[in-house]
Amino acid sequence: MSEGKLTGVVRSAEEITGIPGCVSFTIKGSISYMLSMNDLAGQRIGVEETLPKSDYVGAGFVWLKNWLKDIRVAVDWANVPVDTKILVKSDGVWARRHFAHYSQIERLIYAWLDGKTSFTTTETMYWDEAELYNIEKLFDKA
Repeated sequence: MSEGKLTGVVRSAEEITGIPGCVSFTIKGSISYMLSMNDLAGQRIGVEETLPKSDYVGAGFVWLKNWLKDIRVAVDWANVPVDTKILVKSDGVWARRHFAHYSQIERLIYAWLDGKTSFTTTETMYWDEAELYNIEKLFDKA
């Protein structure tokens, strides 16, 4: 199975510094966190790993690792094998399922209904948020 691009969710300047109302800052001798970066707060962006001075480059900016959260490798759903264990999210609740297929046109992930597999059902349901199953992550999602 091939995995895709590294991504992360942008933290706001206020979240990083703990200073209410903060929208930008500069660390002495380091890279500045600009107002235009703060505008991306809460959004998932694609990033590339860079030299040791900075951790990532993405969305036209250089990001330090602690300026992003939920850093992960995006899954190339078109190459995930049928019946692979996945986690899906609905109404803020994560559930265990088995992967059925990915619709590139709709950009939706389909899983077998009720946690079943291709061996036990033909019914599927689509999800707009899913990730590969990882037992360590499961406890973070409770």
